[in-house]
Amino acid sequence: MSTWIDDERFTLVQGVVKGLAARGSALMNALAGPTEDYWVNQARDTLAWNLTQAKAYLRVTALDRAKTQLDGAELKLEGSVILERAEYWRLRGNWQVQTGDN
Repeated sequence: MSTWIDDERFTLVQGVVKGLAARGSALMNALAGPTEDYWVNQARDTLAWNLTQAKAYLRVTALDRAKTQLDGAELKLEGSVILERAEYWRLRGNWQVQTGDN
């Protein structure tokens, strides 16, 4: 039984390490930040923050505000991880569909 628990913990830790690496430093910075809120929030003016804001604006069709956030995110894509770039392009595509802008 002890070996099974140790194997399970090891697998869990491996998954955490892979997850942190895939999400980049923004998640680690958010985890290390202030703990006033009940959940981890992205630091203002980071790529993660821009993407989260753009997503929220797209949900309510605030397209000009979404574009501002996407434009800000685009400037921060260099050095980002693949999940951040994928989210940027998904949101940019959603914006283009909603605006009809190619």
